[in-house]
Amino acid sequence: MTSPAHGHKRSQLGYFHDDDSEIRKRHRWENYPEYSSHSSTINNDSIEDYQRSVSVSNLFYNCSNDEVSSFLLRVMNAVGILHCSRDSQHHEGPIEYIHQLKGERRTVKFRDCRDAEAALCLNGIPFLGRQIFVTRHIKWNGPENSRRPLEDWAYKIHRKSVAKNEMIQEKSNKNFPSPHSSNVVVVKCFNPEEFKFLSTCIATAMHQIGLVHMGDKPIIDVRLWHINDIEKMAFLEFRTAEDARNAFLLQKLPFYDSFLRFERKLGWKGDSSLDRHQDWSESIKSFFHGHKEDSLEALDNRRQTANDEIKKRDEYEAALNEKSKYLMALENTIKDKDSKIDFLCTKIESQSNEVYRLQDMELSQRNTIDSLREELEKNKSEHEKDLSKISQLEKDAKTSAIQRDKLRATIDEKSKQSEYLEDCIKRQDSQISSMQQKEVELMEVKEGYSRGGRNELNFLWKEVETKRSELEEKSNRIKELESQNNKHTERIMKLMDMLLTNERQNQEGGRKEKNECINLAGSDTDKKARIKQEN
Repeated sequence: MTSPAHGHKRSQLGYFHDDDSEIRKRHRWENYPEYSSHSSTINNDSIEDYQRSVSVSNLFYNCSNDEVSSFLLRVMNAVGILHCSRDSQHHEGPIEYIHQLKGERRTVKFRDCRDAEAALCLNGIPFLGRQIFVTRHIKWNGPENSRRPLEDWAYKIHRKSVAKNEMIQEKSNKNFPSPHSSNVVVVKCFNPEEFKFLSTCIATAMHQIGLVHMGDKPIIDVRLWHINDIEKMAFLEFRTAEDARNAFLLQKLPFYDSFLRFERKLGWKGDSSLDRHQDWSESIKSFFHGHKEDSLEALDNRRQTANDEIKKRDEYEAALNEKSKYLMALENTIKDKDSKIDFLCTKIESQSNEVYRLQDMELSQRNTIDSLREELEKNKSEHEKDLSKISQLEKDAKTSAIQRDKLRATIDEKSKQSEYLEDCIKRQDSQISSMQQKEVELMEVKEGYSRGGRNELNFLWKEVETKRSELEEKSNRIKELESQNNKHTERIMKLMDMLLTNERQNQEGGRKEKNECINLAGSDTDKKARIKQEN
């Protein structure tokens, strides 16, 4: 039983029918991009090689790479195959083999990508007794809907109609038909051990080249005939005589390690001109091309297009070489620029470190400037205070000068008063001395006089007492003036201290005044001392 291709489902009878919805989703393989190359091997890193490569699976074990290549070239009429190699990689996908045997896989690389697209149409074709499967390369990264073409082998079989040239009614006979029956064909050259797969292989081949309808079973009976121990043949009874005649188009059909040969049974007397003997490869080729185009002309055209593609490829490779040189130059310039950038980066780092250091220094300087500003503001405030003190002191000096002038005036007045008092004291002293003399005189008069002179003495005594009281009052007045003078001296001393401080601050202009004040104070004290001595 064969495995369905993409876009086909298995019917209840075990054959194929198409899914139109899936077919409509896919595109035709003629519209795919085209590539060509001179390479003789598959490059695992080249996407273009995957476009021109296909994977052929379920092959017979003993088949060689040359047999696969020649079969594809003969069937497809391709321009050429560059390489065919055994594929040992594991490929995923639903692959079902005809004889429940694991077949081999080949990777085929074509010269033209259109041949690779056309090779996908061979999916399901029989080759050497097996139904081979043709798919894209496993590393092909194109769209999923283009992994299989629109018209693969099974789809062509479904669309092709069977020509009905002549129908011969089948005789109803339970026994095997006679040699004269047109429905019997003899098959030779096969291994008897694979006899059970013979009818399935022939029926599949007839299906796949459009000799019978999809779902029909052309073979109704098969028997093995032993000629001798070595040579054996098989009798195949077909459903119709047309199917039997069409079986002769399968001459040299590959079946395991041999090629089948179809003959008529001995004693057959039918029309042999109706039996179209043709090799299996030619039948596949004619079916593949559909009898619609001249193979040689198509081959020339495809070779010409392949040469054009090769020229384009050469031009493209030359452009790629120029681009690679340009890219190498760009890489060198980029490396130089990278080195310059590294140098600049190191320089920038050093400069940034220097900038950071300068910023730190600037911050420290700013801090010191701020501290100096604070100190300057403090000094300004202190200076303003000092200026205010100086202005106050100047004002005080002015007031002290005024007071000094006043004090000088008062001192002058006091000196005048003291002189006046001295004069008064002298007069009083003179008066006292005169009074004492008078007292003495009075005493003498008193003693000399008697009682008759008492009234006159009393009068004189009263006069003396009045004079004494006046003297006491004057003495009290003198004491008050001395106290006032002492207060004035103390005030003068304070003012002298203030003048000393002013003289220290001004350092000039006050020394003479201070000396004068000291001299005045000294004269006052001398006067006081003399007044005290006199008192």
